[in-house]
Amino acid sequence: MAALDTVPPALDAAEAAIKTCSAPGIVLHAQMAIQAAHLQLHDAYRGDQAALIALKTNLELIRSSVETCNDIARAVVRCRGDVRLGMTKAEVKETAWCEPSRIVQTEAAAGHRERWIYSKDRRAPGLDRPVGSLEFTGDRLTSIRRRSQ
Repeated sequence: MAALDTVPPALDAAEAAIKTCSAPGIVLHAQMAIQAAHLQLHDAYRGDQAALIALKTNLELIRSSVETCNDIARAVVRCRGDVRLGMTKAEVKETAWCEPSRIVQTEAAAGHRERWIYSKDRRAPGLDRPVGSLEFTGDRLTSIRRRSQ
């Protein structure tokens, strides 16, 4: 059970990290998993196999939540500024539009085209990116469509 001795400090670190998250839904789920993990840890110390399995599941949920919050925080810092026609895909990814929700690719006589579609990300309210679509011909931005949120 020595491996279980590393769990309380990990839970404390996760609790501190999750407090800085800008996604309330993720925070709530992580906090519930942290509370459950504390209770399961007590039973796991006594050798309860079901508690060990549940604890492992909650620890994975907590890890995933903290990782998602860190990804959101990095995107909020990285993704700023507006797009302009003629930008490359790499340049667009550094603007407020950042990563698209979905990409639709088309092959035509005029060449390869991509439409990057952006929808509101409910998981990441701190990432206030535009909603709409961007169209590329080759690697260059050729069309911008903004939708009101």
